[in-house]
Amino acid sequence: MKKILVVACVLTVVFGSMQLQAQDWYEKIKFSGDFRNRFEYIKDDTVKNGDDVVERFRERLRLRIGATADIGKDLKVGFRFASGESSDPISTNQTFSTGFSKKGITLDLAYAEYKASDSSSLKGLNFVVGKMNNPFYKPGGSDLIWDNDITPEGLFASYTRSIGDKFKIKGLLGGFWLEERSKDADSAMLAVELIGSLKATDKLNLNLGLSYFNAGNAKDKAPFFDATKSFGNTVAGGLYASDFDVLDIGFDLTYDFDFAPVGFFVEFVNNLGAEDTAAGDSLDTGFIVGFSIGKIKGPKSWAFSYSYRELQADASIGAFADSDISGGGSDIKGSRIAIEYAIYKNWVVGTTVFIGSKKIETTSDKYTRAQLDASFKF
Repeated sequence: MKKILVVACVLTVVFGSMQLQAQDWYEKIKFSGDFRNRFEYIKDDTVKNGDDVVERFRERLRLRIGATADIGKDLKVGFRFASGESSDPISTNQTFSTGFSKKGITLDLAYAEYKASDSSSLKGLNFVVGKMNNPFYKPGGSDLIWDNDITPEGLFASYTRSIGDKFKIKGLLGGFWLEERSKDADSAMLAVELIGSLKATDKLNLNLGLSYFNAGNAKDKAPFFDATKSFGNTVAGGLYASDFDVLDIGFDLTYDFDFAPVGFFVEFVNNLGAEDTAAGDSLDTGFIVGFSIGKIKGPKSWAFSYSYRELQADASIGAFADSDISGGGSDIKGSRIAIEYAIYKNWVVGTTVFIGSKKIETTSDKYTRAQLDASFKF
């Protein structure tokens, strides 16, 4: 009997320990995801069937699911899978088409991150390597040169330091792969940023950022990710006619009024590596200006936003710019109008309208896109 009791005690301790370890393992992993269903209308005056402009209607979905796991003090790894085509870096949408065919899932994120805690002697240090969320400063959420679905590949280190109670300064240095070539020099991007954040009052917040992106070995190379498309950039013989040494400066502020928060932002870019065209023009600048009212932060909350932009042909890498407005890429101009409403905590509906032109110099050929979204988070 005693032997049986001893064995029972041992098994209880062993399985109890295993259960605690399993519980600890489980608690270190956090899962999250989202699903979006979208109806979209597109009218592009340059797409015609004979003399008639073709109007396009389509239904699309986006599914993303991922997790992060704490694997040590201040260290975690993360991953995310997403719908969409694996060869497209600027969209995770999947169109309903081809007779109920199955839809693809691709690797959207895979990274390791070290972020020093407040109690660490390295407080303020952040280091990430892998395929990651976009770490670059985007004034007011601007997508002027970085589409919202971009997930850069490489590594970066940043350091944030508080100066007093109201001001923070952040510096970032990173290197990112653009194109690896087995028989030619690779293309990579150096990124440097300096961002200042001021909490002027309990209601007023301001941010100012200065960024520099040097895409080395781009000129005389095929356009990134799809060599058959220039995405608005100037090409000669199908190859980039310019390098991309992009200087980016942006500013945003928000003020929390009693009725709703209000935001305003401006961003300006200049490609120092752009070559003049045959006509002697320098198509090397771009800007966006916009404002927002309201914020999605719970049931029955709402948000409205408006922005206008112009992005000249060689102001930035067209392949990475927003894919929706004026057909995407560079050499575009246009407005974006959006409104969102939260029905429940994790259920948001909204509509977005883009009105513009695919060519900055063109006034006759218009581009219109309207989207109706229902988004769910889990």
